[in-house]
Order: sequence, then structure tokens, then C-alpha cells
Amino acid sequence: MSKENSIKIISRRSDLAVIQARMVGNAIKKKFPLLKIKYFTKKTQGDIDKKTPLSKMKSEGVFTEDIRNELLNKNCDIAVHSWKDLPLDLGSKTLIAGTLNRDDSRDILFIKKNTINKLSKKKTFTVLSSSPRRCYNLKTFLKNYLPFKKEIKFNNIRGNIPTRFKKFLDGSEDAFVVAKAAIDRLLNNKISEFEYLAQTIKKYIDQCHWSITPLSLNPTSPGQGALACEVRIDDQPSIELIKSINVIDDFECVKKERKILENYGGGCHQKIGVSFFKTHFGLMHSSKGEIKEGDS
Repeated sequence: MSKENSIKIISRRSDLAVIQARMVGNAIKKKFPLLKIKYFTKKTQGDIDKKTPLSKMKSEGVFTEDIRNELLNKNCDIAVHSWKDLPLDLGSKTLIAGTLNRDDSRDILFIKKNTINKLSKKKTFTVLSSSPRRCYNLKTFLKNYLPFKKEIKFNNIRGNIPTRFKKFLDGSEDAFVVAKAAIDRLLNNKISEFEYLAQTIKKYIDQCHWSITPLSLNPTSPGQGALACEVRIDDQPSIELIKSINVIDDFECVKKERKILENYGGGCHQKIGVSFFKTHFGLMHSSKGEIKEGDS
């Protein structure tokens, strides 16, 4: 493998995105220890606008388009994305060449310990989430799951994981839902400059009760928990590089998920969860949501 002995990897500027880019870089270094890797970051439209709910933003790719432009302009060789953030149609100039081992694709629900005893007296149970898919699926799930009957209400929240967690703990809402893979990556990262993140997240978690929602009842965004390694279609060395670290089973599961979502238009406005997941008895598939016409 030769990329003139060095490659450039780009990601979003958030702490989690930087950790994810390093995960890809570390996997490459294990295969090609002499290869030098340079990391770059860029703010995206979704990073700059932290107030507008994702469902009200104008287009797909609010967290990926600016990164992809750097790739197309040949300012980098590999773009690392959270696969669930990518639009379904990537165009004809790039491709997703591979993914690492997929982390836990489920959602995790946090409830503050200091309010748990007050919940029985409240008329509503309020959850922080910006995802139409989570709001739709969890509304039914939580009504059956919680040990009391409440109206389920969802409030918008934006920002990186530590920011959202702090807003939740400082606010009046009852619960906060997020991708478990994001929490796991922040807790388990080994990057020296991000050691404080693991300590911060652990401190936040210690103030909560938590539960991991099952994919059978709460299928997640297609690609959740998986990292997409995007390269230019004409950059064969980078394609070969990423293919050498690709985990084919996880890659194929995400492709299946995105193919189903494609039938309904895709995008962060959709209220559709699709999950393919491996079990000891084979591959399982769960889909749930509401299409634009209002049908389940």
C-alpha cells in the first residue's frame, strides 16, 4: 500500500468526531505501521447552527456536506462520518469504501436519580431528543415500559454529547435519549487530550438511572453505531486502504438498512427506524416508523 507514505483524514470538529477519526486511523496503522496519518477537522452547517431542530433544517447532510466538499476538492484522502448522518444519495464522485466493527447500535435512555421519586406526581414525562424517529418510536415504547401512565412529551436538544448531557442534568426534563455507541466511544477513548471526557461523562452517568432500548421494539437510524469511511471514486489507493480494514458483515447490514429507508425518501425528517443485527441464531431485521402520508 502506498499513498506516498502519508494520508490525510478529515472529520467534524466535535470531540466525538475526532475520536472516531482516530479509531479509523488506528485501524489503518495496525495494517500499515509505517504510514503517516495527518488529521484535519472542519465545522459543518449542523455544528454552526446549534439551535434549529434537525427536523427543521433544510437539507440532508448538515453534518457531512462540508466534510465531503473537502474530500471532493482533494484537500484530504479519507472522510470519516457517523454513517447515520450521511445522505442516501452520495452522488457519483465518492463512495463508502468500508467501516470498522460496528459499535452498539441501540439507544440509551437516561433518567435523573434526583427526580425519579417525583415522577409519579407529574402529569407528563418529558424526554430530550431532536430525532423525529426517536420521538415517534419511543412515544409508544415508553407508555408500555414506564411503571406509570403518563403523557409522553419530547423537547428539542442540540449540541455535542457532553453539552446535551449537562443541559439535561441542569434542566427540568425527565429523560434524555442518545446513541449508546456515542457514549461508549467517549467513555472508552484512549486519546490523552480527551481523557477528561471519559471522566466527565462518567460523572454525568452516575447521576442517572439508565436503560438500553431493544432494537426489536426501537429500531434505530440506519447506520447508527457504524462509521463510514468515504473516499473519492477515482482514488484507488485509498479505496484499497479502507477495504483492507472493512468489516464486511457490518458493512452489508448498514447497506440493507439504508436500502429500506431509501424506499421512503430518507433524511433526518423521517420517523423511520431500521435495524439489521446479528444474533446467535442469525440475522434479525426490525423496522418501525411513520411514512410521510401518516401511515405506520
